[in-house]
Amino acid sequence: MKIKTPKFRGVVLTAFIVILSMAFIVLGFFTFKNSDNAFGGIFIALTVAILTISVTLSCYIIWKLVKDANDADNYKAQVNDYERIIIELRAQRHDFQNHLLVISTLLQMGAYDNAMQYMNNMLGDVSSLFSIGTLKKPEIAAVLISKTDEAHKKGIDVELDITASLEDVEASVVDIVRILSNLMDNAIYALSQQPSPYKKLFISIKENELYAIFTVINNVPVIPSDIGERIWQKGFTTKGHDGEGLGLYVVKKLVHKNRGRILFNSDEQSGTVFQIMLPLSQNI
Repeated sequence: MKIKTPKFRGVVLTAFIVILSMAFIVLGFFTFKNSDNAFGGIFIALTVAILTISVTLSCYIIWKLVKDANDADNYKAQVNDYERIIIELRAQRHDFQNHLLVISTLLQMGAYDNAMQYMNNMLGDVSSLFSIGTLKKPEIAAVLISKTDEAHKKGIDVELDITASLEDVEASVVDIVRILSNLMDNAIYALSQQPSPYKKLFISIKENELYAIFTVINNVPVIPSDIGERIWQKGFTTKGHDGEGLGLYVVKKLVHKNRGRILFNSDEQSGTVFQIMLPLSQNI
């Protein structure tokens, strides 16, 4: 989808204001040379006033252009997130159809023990998703389901611990989706690059009296302290050509926008832990 912003129109208007101001100054200069001091004083006062208005209008137009550009970028990012979720959910539906076909075939063959074992393996994957039912925001549930499926396909064990409904969280569902998507994408990528035979992703969504608390933990790798100090910087990435260095920068920006808090820790015992705390609406 192409996003249109009034950039050209704003640039033209800004240039017009600047040129008009310069023309007024030049005209006034030659007028002032052939005038008495009283008229010159009035002209100087008018010039200052017009320049002040011109600079103010120009600053406003530039600010509006930057804001429109940022809004357009955010909208495009949201559309991309939702399109990716839809694609992944369709893929998951296809996988479940394949599972059912396998089970049906095993039953027809009389391989009941094999069918039972296959169903137990399936239920082991599905049971961890049951806690998602406590969420009252389907967009967030969709992200968790799709990312969990993506992690499983890459050989990553996923544990979900969700007890919050998120009904009262102040942040918009769009912001929460972007925060979770970026954190989970980073964790899945980091885990998928590790040779470790055991790779685990833990996701927790809880609430206390003040905050909705989102925790994302990957057991490997550990982030060195010198890199940990730079991960929030715009453009910094450890993914090489695969990364743009925007994920955690966007997370930090969105959390601060919603007056939230970020906790980060990475060590051998705990793994790499990101915890986001977003205020509940009645406590703001």
